[in-house]
Amino acid sequence: MKPSVRAALLWAAGALMGFAALVNAFVGVPHLREDLVEIHVRPTLLRAVSVGMQFGAYAMFAFALIVLHAGARAARGEATARLPLAIIAILYAAFGITVFVAMGSPHAFGYALAGLAVGIAAAAPEP
Repeated sequence: MKPSVRAALLWAAGALMGFAALVNAFVGVPHLREDLVEIHVRPTLLRAVSVGMQFGAYAMFAFALIVLHAGARAARGEATARLPLAIIAILYAAFGITVFVAMGSPHAFGYALAGLAVGIAAAAPEP
């Protein structure tokens, strides 16, 4: 696979992953927090759930940065670390497929698509 194709796959996946992280952090987490307050969830549980969801958003953003960094390396024709990319690819693809099967949400395909793109880039032979 040409370095430019690998870089494009990684950048596209990283951008999709970053977008999902931002939506989760600025839309999903606050919305769920408001709903939990509305139904009078105990303050200790509310804090625990909020911290867990915020950490999840930070982790999603970190995964996106790892993928974008790999895309920058690929664009320069440098080697990329395959194992971290493969782990991220499997995680995102498995999560997307699982959520779609369990909930029927078509939005889950975004996670699966990002995982597939990262997986293809990670599996392709280095130039």
